[in-house]
Amino acid sequence: WVSTRCPLGELGANCHRQPAALFRRRRLTVEEIVARYDDLQAGPLAGKQVILTVSPIRHLGDGLPDNFLSKATDEICRRHADSTYFPAYEILTDDLRDYRFYADDLVHPSQQAQQYIWELFTAATLTEEARRKLPQVEAVTTAAGHRPLHPESDEYRRFCRKQLEIIESLPEIDLSREKEFFNQFL
Repeated sequence: WVSTRCPLGELGANCHRQPAALFRRRRLTVEEIVARYDDLQAGPLAGKQVILTVSPIRHLGDGLPDNFLSKATDEICRRHADSTYFPAYEILTDDLRDYRFYADDLVHPSQQAQQYIWELFTAATLTEEARRKLPQVEAVTTAAGHRPLHPESDEYRRFCRKQLEIIESLPEIDLSREKEFFNQFL
């Protein structure tokens, strides 16, 4: 779904809370979505593997039937060999169809469902070597996401040096943001 500003017809969002009458909401056609993706695949995504998926969270704002439409994904994968589809939505609704796999709101997947889907995703998309290195990468990115209580302490500097050693042991993985984060405390 997109919003177009009337009468200009430009795509845009009403993030400035302008009168709704200035906008018209419409669904992009499959061809519009695929054409834009073609442009991306020819430009910034050229030579990259792309994995498409549909969120396993039901969006009922437009009604249940509209929640299930994703025909553009099929067309994109048919046209682009570097694009594949991972069935997160289908796993949750077909494989984990019991409500015990949903959070208390009965819309979002439970922690157990998230873990199950993540395991299937990593098995389908990562090499064995990448799966082996994943815990180290997750630990480094998690550590870089926390703000230190005592960044000036020797203990925290040692911690930063240890994280940088781990980063150096993973040269094929882009951890430049994490490296920059830890270097600022040395």
